[in-house]
Amino acid sequence: MNPIYASVKNAQRGMVKALAREWGPHNVTVNAIAPASETDATKAYFERNPQVRDQILSTIALRRLGDSQDDIGGAIVALAGDQMRFVTGQLIPVDGGAYTAL
Repeated sequence: MNPIYASVKNAQRGMVKALAREWGPHNVTVNAIAPASETDATKAYFERNPQVRDQILSTIALRRLGDSQDDIGGAIVALAGDQMRFVTGQLIPVDGGAYTAL
């Protein structure tokens, strides 16, 4: 695993937890989504480096990257809704099981 990537993910997790503690008394929830989705940039990169795409997909339980609207958007809508109003301080992986590879 890339140590810089791991450090950044842990920093994000810490920031979300710290902000949730700070803003919670004001009834503000703080959460983050950790997506594994295909973007125009990743598509272009993978076209030039198909072996990297295959390597990354092999670490994802569902063996695909998510669609930003269909796969990731639902989690965002759920977090913004009243049903998730008691969830705070969480870094939520929406990544098809990529987190299981860590």
